[in-house]
Amino acid sequence: MSEEQFITDNAAAAESRLDEFRRVCTGVGIVLVLTFVFRHLVYLLTGFIAPLVSGADLLTKYLLNAVLSVVFLNVLPITAAFLVLKPKQAFREACGKPVYLGSALGMFPAIYAAAIGVNLLTVWISGLFEDTPISDSFHVMNDIQPPDLATALLLFVQAAVIAPIAEELWFRGIILQVLRPFGNGFAIFVSGILFGMTHG
Repeated sequence: MSEEQFITDNAAAAESRLDEFRRVCTGVGIVLVLTFVFRHLVYLLTGFIAPLVSGADLLTKYLLNAVLSVVFLNVLPITAAFLVLKPKQAFREACGKPVYLGSALGMFPAIYAAAIGVNLLTVWISGLFEDTPISDSFHVMNDIQPPDLATALLLFVQAAVIAPIAEELWFRGIILQVLRPFGNGFAIFVSGILFGMTHG
């Protein structure tokens, strides 16, 4: 192979990689915009539905809210990410059986204990801001007072099971994987920023 051919091939490969990078970044941007659109749609829809169910019992209202939240905040954004980004192989690899499943399960108690420690630290830090405007942002879920066990269970499943699994699938299973070919650090940083933005 001649030097000119080598340079031409490398230039073509670099251009192809740049085109793929642009496609993926544009796709991630579109998914983020759609996520905010879905979030505002569910607020509007909830506003229209609220008067219609004003006479319903509290569990029915919570159930309706949970269904709308799961559909508009999880199902639709994840579906949009699949359709726009088309993660295919990268997603299959990310969601496959872990190579060291036994070790991962063995480490779970220690990781969970560390998470509890961080949670306690967060509670302590939020206590430092009690009775300030900042404290409102710490107590969104804590201020929800379910009236009965069924409603509490519904809130638990929505907030502690469905949302985390959906978010891991979305941000670590799709977004992170489609960005990884452009560098692990870049992929981790961007997926983390997007995760924060969707919770902002």
